[in-house]
Amino acid sequence: MDWRYVFDHNPLFESLHDEPEFQEMRAEIAAEMAEQLKNVRRVEPDTHSVDQGDEARIITQAVEKEVTEN
Repeated sequence: MDWRYVFDHNPLFESLHDEPEFQEMRAEIAAEMAEQLKNVRRVEPDTHSVDQGDEARIITQAVEKEVTEN
């Protein structure tokens, strides 16, 4: 499941959307995900053309690859 769906569209979190703490947490996670995607693209340059919906899958695969190699 895409992390943005959880924050932006999941009805369970709808009542929290206007809360500053929720907005701060979402911004922190967005920044972390962007940094992770940047790192994945640095390591695997062929991922530059992926759409945002594939971010989590690509990051997960890269982390799994790194874990199995180490």
